[in-house]
Amino acid sequence: MDITGLSYDGKSVFLNNEIIATLGAIELAYDGGELVREATFILSSAKYNEYAIKIIKCVQENTKLKSNNIKFEVEVELKNK
Repeated sequence: MDITGLSYDGKSVFLNNEIIATLGAIELAYDGGELVREATFILSSAKYNEYAIKIIKCVQENTKLKSNNIKFEVEVELKNK
């Protein structure tokens, strides 16, 4: 999946330098013997709903090396049109 144009700064996801999603919440849980961190991103507009899966990939790729072996799950809250 091509995520060209998307970037993540630890708090927001950008498409060609325009904010399209912001970090809304982080949850930490213990599930099945593992620590699980879940981050929920909130889209800035319904016009970005189609980027939800690409946002997930972008965030996961950018946090993979920084996760300290904690499972990291990413959710995107879609907007109603």
